[in-house]
Amino acid sequence: MDYQARTLASGFALPEGPRWREGCLWFADHHDGVVRCLSPAGAVLEAFRVPGNPSGIGWLPDGDMVVVSMHEQRLYRRS
Repeated sequence: MDYQARTLASGFALPEGPRWREGCLWFADHHDGVVRCLSPAGAVLEAFRVPGNPSGIGWLPDGDMVVVSMHEQRLYRRS
């Protein structure tokens, strides 16, 4: 197969920890202090602030998102 890389979106400070969920790409934009959700077309569907710079993200079995706050050393839960 012949795959080609292409830029989906740009202009982020430091995107890290990408996770694919329900057809979208979620990631922590660490230095901007925001968790973002991108559509497959590259549109920002959702963004929300996390105090203390977000790092890792994941989901609990009930669907709630958990986000690590690096500088606060806390785990936030988002329903």
